[in-house]
Amino acid sequence: MAFEVPVVATRIAGVPRLIADGANGLLVEPGSVEGLTAALGRLLADPALRLQLGRAGRLTIEEKHSFAERMKKVAAIFDGLLGSAS
Repeated sequence: MAFEVPVVATRIAGVPRLIADGANGLLVEPGSVEGLTAALGRLLADPALRLQLGRAGRLTIEEKHSFAERMKKVAAIFDGLLGSAS
């Protein structure tokens, strides 16, 4: 996603919290060869969709999962712990 490559992933664990189907990637059911084939076929057939999903994926990473955002979350945790200890 960080490299603006469109993502096709399965709906397992925390993946759906990162990828919104059709917005910043495509999600398929685990074990669904048909679903995976269809999603990859959509991307191969639609250059505009590849571009849109790639850009949206990059934006997701920048806004929610960049190093700076992770550090803000870590700092908030520490601030919370330090604030509750005093």
